[in-house]
Amino acid sequence: MEIKSFAVIDGQADPGKTAAAATQSAVYVMAMRELLAELGHPPESVSHDVVLVCPENFANRPTATLVDVRKQLTVLRRQLSRLTRLESILDALPAGLTFDLAYDGDQQATRPADELRKAVSTIDARYSPDCLGTCEMAFFCRDESAGSTSALGRSVRDDLGGVESIGTVLGLARGR
Repeated sequence: MEIKSFAVIDGQADPGKTAAAATQSAVYVMAMRELLAELGHPPESVSHDVVLVCPENFANRPTATLVDVRKQLTVLRRQLSRLTRLESILDALPAGLTFDLAYDGDQQATRPADELRKAVSTIDARYSPDCLGTCEMAFFCRDESAGSTSALGRSVRDDLGGVESIGTVLGLARGR
């Protein structure tokens, strides 16, 4: 069961919020199924049907809807199978790389800011505009990704079919 604060008004809920709630619930279902499997129980004991509880209309009266998350489970499995494993990422990092701030006894950072900036710069920026609302590193990454199509957002980057430089895009648009 997932309890959400967005309202169901006249039997309709915001499609984006509903989809996000279904995906979140699918993550819970998948995690619970994997836990049961590890404990030697049948994973199918956890249903693919979840209950979404939201306020109804403009009152505080709850309404419940049964949501089938099989599609979201399939998407999650596919996405997780395609992820690069943490070990592979760590193996690609330079030896001795650390982001430690080197706190002193008073919990004050003693590591020089320029040294930390160089360490963070060894990692490629994966900035997109939606990072601004969710990540403390967004401004740093935005500066690092200046001139790249990813700085324009995921949809623009995807529409450009793998062209990574804004300069290249402009050159192609001008026929060069």
